[in-house]
Amino acid sequence: MSAYIRGQVCGVDNCPSRLWRIIDGRRTCQYGHVMEGDVEFNDDDDNVTMGGVMTRRLNLTTNAIGNFQSSLSLSQLQSSQQFIKQKKLYGHDANILFLKCFQFILKKQCIQLVSTHGFPEHFVKVVKIFWMKYIKHLDDNDPSSSKNDFNDIIETEEMTDIDENETRNNDITTTTRRKNKNKIGLHMSSTIAILYMASVHLGLPVYTSDFIQWICTTDLVYFKANESLPKAWKETLPNHYLGIFEGGKPPTTLQLQHKVISICHSINFNADFNNLINYEGLVLKLTLLIPLPPEFYTRTLKFIQRIEDTKNLHLIERDTRNFTQHHLYPEIKVITYFILTIKYILLLDEQAPRKKYKSSWIRSLLLQHQKLISTLDPSKNTVDKTIAQTVYDENKKDLFDWSNQETTTYLDWIEKSYLSLQGESSSEFDDTMSVDQRIARRKLYQIFRLISNEGQSKTSTTSQQRDPTFIEELQEKYAQLQSLSGNDDGNDSLDEDDGTDYENRKTLIHQLQCLIVDKITLEFNIPKEDMIRCVSRTERDCSHKIKTKEIAHQSC
Repeated sequence: MSAYIRGQVCGVDNCPSRLWRIIDGRRTCQYGHVMEGDVEFNDDDDNVTMGGVMTRRLNLTTNAIGNFQSSLSLSQLQSSQQFIKQKKLYGHDANILFLKCFQFILKKQCIQLVSTHGFPEHFVKVVKIFWMKYIKHLDDNDPSSSKNDFNDIIETEEMTDIDENETRNNDITTTTRRKNKNKIGLHMSSTIAILYMASVHLGLPVYTSDFIQWICTTDLVYFKANESLPKAWKETLPNHYLGIFEGGKPPTTLQLQHKVISICHSINFNADFNNLINYEGLVLKLTLLIPLPPEFYTRTLKFIQRIEDTKNLHLIERDTRNFTQHHLYPEIKVITYFILTIKYILLLDEQAPRKKYKSSWIRSLLLQHQKLISTLDPSKNTVDKTIAQTVYDENKKDLFDWSNQETTTYLDWIEKSYLSLQGESSSEFDDTMSVDQRIARRKLYQIFRLISNEGQSKTSTTSQQRDPTFIEELQEKYAQLQSLSGNDDGNDSLDEDDGTDYENRKTLIHQLQCLIVDKITLEFNIPKEDMIRCVSRTERDCSHKIKTKEIAHQSC
């Protein structure tokens, strides 16, 4: 005999009993009444001569308050569960919520740039202006939208903090579902494009390669950005919008520039804001990337000022998705001028009576990068660049082909960037994790502990060793280059035909140009074929401009 279970009132003949037990598969109260709606088998009217007894097990369960759930039909149970669970938004309301989520992530990115990378505080206001103008552009080009909907995003939100426990806003829970005929056209790369446009307007020496590096090293919110959204918004946002906030692959420079020209056209950027890029800082960045003597920096600036009007080095506007003239992008144009300047300097130096950059110097520069000679540990900036290149480089080496130094550098970065934020105590108060996940993490850290006695001794010794700065690393590279090239001022025997026995000087120049192209394509995440195509196109344009200026000068 089974024990009694407290449940609902029996009610048969005003029976007040709440105690039930199972007798022969039937719910029976303590006074012998069978539950109404329960299934009974082998009634007295059945044919006894059939032989055997047909039984059926009833999986009758009780809910939290003790009521029997079997009294509800399957459709009633499903409808009640759907009523409790919030429904997904679709159509126009989903677009409004998507814009709010996009604005929320854009604000978090601005805060990171100001607090971590030293951007000015008024940078946030500039980004807000660009975002408001883009919202107005969407409002003007969406015939199905209401004017008040987009004003709610700008006026009521104003990029303020969002409560994580906030329920669905009243302005987005409308009963109607309007079909949006115009695509919004936003992606996670759109946030980077807006941030880049704001830095150009303020004249900051920040370029697309910097944003790509911050994305790959998780110094800027990009990958898995939907995890930073409020929980109520994630539950109501459609899945295809949540997929946009996943981030996907890191963008290339060409993709970012294409997104920039599209947004510039949408907000009429060139008419209202400063659109000239800081090309001097970009040339300095390229010079230190190799590194090269300061003469290449000054010669590149003079070459740009002679060939190109500096007012043309601005962000362009295009309203097309099939823009293929990549050499017109301002950053790409400066990069191609830098590569051509190096080529022209070395070729003209060959005709000089006393070579300033001899073949031994070119060979030592190639040797420095081929053998990766280094007597100093890499700085944080170099480590971040290496990590970023392992993320987006398609031709990267297999993990088993990494050297010990590359493996150690990568594991140290993982430990500092991720494992330091995943301590044992962090999981105890994490509301997003279930009880089972917290127990599993606690047991995992009992097996692999981040901090041990040996680890404390190692960290204490390594903490005393200060990581080198970028300037110290740069000084070491220039000292290496000087030592490898030897005494360039005193050896006249190496002045003219020092490279004829090894290979032709033009071949060395071509190898150096290929090395520079490889370094730049990795730094800016540009496909090598596109970079070579842009260099050849810019070289033809330079030849045409030089001939035109010579003809104009002769005519005068």
